[in-house]
Amino acid sequence: MLADLTVLTPPFLMCVAFLIAVWAFLRHEMRAIKNPSDEDEADEPSTQQDSDQSA
Repeated sequence: MLADLTVLTPPFLMCVAFLIAVWAFLRHEMRAIKNPSDEDEADEPSTQQDSDQSA
């Protein structure tokens, strides 16, 4: 019985490592989709700077 568990340990560890990697990848990608405005702010000039210059 113990020999059977020993044989199954490496595939089990690979499965766990794969699931952790998928979780981390999806978390990273979903965060990028959730906050698309972060990337747009760098491209657009700030409106507060424009209002400061006109005053």
